[in-house]
Amino acid sequence: MQAMGMPIVDVGQLVAEKFQAAIETRWLGAEVEAYITAVLKNSSRKWPELVTPIVVINNIGILFEPNLAINPAIWLKRQAKELTIILLWLGQFQSPGLFYWPNSPKHHTLNLTDAAPQQLIITE
Repeated sequence: MQAMGMPIVDVGQLVAEKFQAAIETRWLGAEVEAYITAVLKNSSRKWPELVTPIVVINNIGILFEPNLAINPAIWLKRQAKELTIILLWLGQFQSPGLFYWPNSPKHHTLNLTDAAPQQLIITE
């Protein structure tokens, strides 16, 4: 995807690098959300066939961290209002929009069934 000029944003790496220093816990989720949102917007690129800029995101598992109090599905849907998002997902998928990691110590699920994706391409 990078060869095609699509930026790939590694969410987990960005959060780990940016928030090494301790931030007051009650603001941590809001700070992480604002930071990742800004990075996505700044990293997105216009694509000829698309109305909205495009960005590829990867490694979103950090968003499930309970201390952040972020709902990854709501956050992704909010971003998708302004961006075309390609989510690289290493877990499993169940149509029409349920993403999950079945072998995770904590069974995390990303429910995007109401997001009406335009196209979904799954590769193994």
